[in-house]
Amino acid sequence: MLVLTPTRKRSRDEDSEESECYRNRHRRMSCGSVQDFCCEAYVPNAGFSEIRLSSVFTSVWACVALFVYSYDFTPQAIEDLSSIQKHSRQLKEKQILPMAMSTDTALVHQAFVRRIEGTMMDFPILSDTTRLVSSHLGLVDPTKGCSRRAMLLIRNDRTLLFSRLLDESAPYPIGDLFARI
Repeated sequence: MLVLTPTRKRSRDEDSEESECYRNRHRRMSCGSVQDFCCEAYVPNAGFSEIRLSSVFTSVWACVALFVYSYDFTPQAIEDLSSIQKHSRQLKEKQILPMAMSTDTALVHQAFVRRIEGTMMDFPILSDTTRLVSSHLGLVDPTKGCSRRAMLLIRNDRTLLFSRLLDESAPYPIGDLFARI
């Protein structure tokens, strides 16, 4: 026998699991430290590699600029990667390693980069196929199942210096990164 009991509508202000999860996701994006992670990556002109955040920080790199985008083979992804490449030299001169990340596989990244005409990428493109990194950072889009577009600046002690969620077509505000250094 099925018994139905009346329920009341919960407000977002109540201390429910849903609102707590929302607050935690916002907190992760706004401050604190980023957990160490390891992702398979495609590094143009070098091939496939596993990249661990903690191993990236050497005497050369003071920060990582992580540019998160949704999918490869979209006009927005072409714009995003081209924009990163356009500013790559400036970022590297300031000891900031640019890295891109989406939920596609490293093989898909390789095929995608090869299809972008006239652009030579010189930064790694990470694969967050399990969405663990995106989940930790609160970037998973629950309606699409992929990462939302974002830009993060992570210092070598894994402190999150800057983060910004972006609309689907907004350009990466790379100038804001330079203002944070």
